[in-house]
Parts: sequence; C-alpha cells; structure tokens
Amino acid sequence: MTESPPAAKKLSFSTKLAYGAGDLGPAITANVMAFFLLFFFTSVAGLNAGLAGTILLIGKIWDAVNDPIVGVLSDRTAPIQPPSALLAIRLAIGPLPTLVLIAGIVLAYFYPITREVHARILLKLKERKARQG
Repeated sequence: MTESPPAAKKLSFSTKLAYGAGDLGPAITANVMAFFLLFFFTSVAGLNAGLAGTILLIGKIWDAVNDPIVGVLSDRTAPIQPPSALLAIRLAIGPLPTLVLIAGIVLAYFYPITREVHARILLKLKERKARQG
C-alpha cells in the first residue's frame, strides 16, 4: 500500500514577499556590481562596448541554464550528512566569524598602527623588495 504525499499548501503573498525581501540585498549588490563592471570594461579596461556586453551576457545565459539544473538536483537529492554537520555549519556561519571580528577589533584597539609604524613597515617592505629583485 503506497501513501500519496500530503497536498502542498499554497504560500500566501506575504510569505512570498518575505522570502523575496530576504534576497533583496544580494540582488541589489549583484546588479550594482554588474552595472559598474560594464563601466570598468569599457572605460578602464578599454574593451569595445559590444564585447563587454557579450561578456556579461554569457554570464547571464550561464545562470539561466545552470541555476534550474542545480535547483532540480538539489530538490531531488536527499541529505546524507550526519546531524552534527548542521552544528558545524551553524558554528562556521555564526559564532566563529563573530569571535574573529571581535578579536580583530580588540587587537586594533590595543595595538594600533600609527603613521610612524606604518612608514617603518613600508620601508622594510621596500628594502626587502630591493634585495630580492
């Protein structure tokens, strides 16, 4: 005897809007970067506008083909990781980067790099570069 899966409930508009709002930040960032990348290609790198647009178009086409394929694969693949993997992911995303950030702020506060120290570091780097090359 096979049981049919329960009927899926339709998501409300507010739920869809909430999920969409979660992607708003990365989407704005990606579009701003693409806009300035086109400017960089044409003005700084000196590429022809058609070539620069073609380069960006290839990336968009790749996304249009690749993203649905990866989505289908991820939907059909059952997770095989142990429950401890979820804990490791949560630690890697949350507390560990936070602790590194706090340690960096504390070190920068107690051991600041003044202009004199910065100048000495640059001088040592120039000397080291002159000896090597």
